[in-house]
Amino acid sequence: MLVGSAFSPTAPVYLSGNITANAETYTFGAFEYIVKSDNTAEITQYNKNSTNGIVTIPSEINGYSVTSIGRGAFGGCTGVQSVNISDSVTSIYNHAFELCTGLTSITIPNSVTSIGKYAFYGCTGLTSITIPNSVTTIGNDAFSGGTELTSIMIPSNVTSIGKNAFYECKYLTIYGKKNSYAETYAKNNNISFRANDACIADDFEYIINSDDTITVTYSAKFVKEEVYK
Repeated sequence: MLVGSAFSPTAPVYLSGNITANAETYTFGAFEYIVKSDNTAEITQYNKNSTNGIVTIPSEINGYSVTSIGRGAFGGCTGVQSVNISDSVTSIYNHAFELCTGLTSITIPNSVTSIGKYAFYGCTGLTSITIPNSVTTIGNDAFSGGTELTSIMIPSNVTSIGKNAFYECKYLTIYGKKNSYAETYAKNNNISFRANDACIADDFEYIINSDDTITVTYSAKFVKEEVYK
C-alpha cells in the first residue's frame, strides 16, 4: 500500500524544472518521451504491452540526449525483467519502476545522481542492487516493498537516504564503507550492515575505510598457519 498521495502511472505530472507543462509526447519504439526545455529527452512511458522483457534505455532518441526517466514511466510493467540504463541518464524520478514485479536485474550507470521516491517500490523480483558512486540522494521508500532484496551496495558519496527507503526489505544487508552515511543509516533503521569495499587480494580480505586507509579483516594465510601448528 502506498503512503501519501495516490499514484497513477499515466498522470501527466512533470517534476523537472526544465519540463514545460503540456509538453508534446513523442513515440520511439516502445518508449514515449518528451523534449525538455534544455533540449534533452525524458522517458515518460514504456509500453506495457511490449513483449520485450529485456529493456535498454537509449542514450539518445532522435538527436536528443536521454537524461531522465520520468514519474511512473515503467510503473506496473510486470513483464519487464531486465533494464540497462545508458550513462546519459542523470535522474530516476519518483515511482519510475514502481511495481515492476518481474524485474530481476537493473543496471544503474555512474551518471545517475538521484533516485526518487518510490522509484523501485514493490519490485519483489530484485535480490541485489549496486548504487553507483555518482548517486548522492536516495528518496523516501525508494526500494520499499522489495521483499526479496538481500543486498545493496551504497557508496560513500550517498549523503541522503529518505525515510522508509528499505521498508519491508527484511532480508536486506547494506554494504558500504566503514563510518559512512550508509552505515549510520543502517544502524539507525535496524538494517544489517557490512563494511565491504570488501575485496579479496590473494589470501587477504580487507575493507577500505572512510579515510581511504585499508584494514585487513581476514587472512587465510594466518588461519592456515594456526590450523597446522
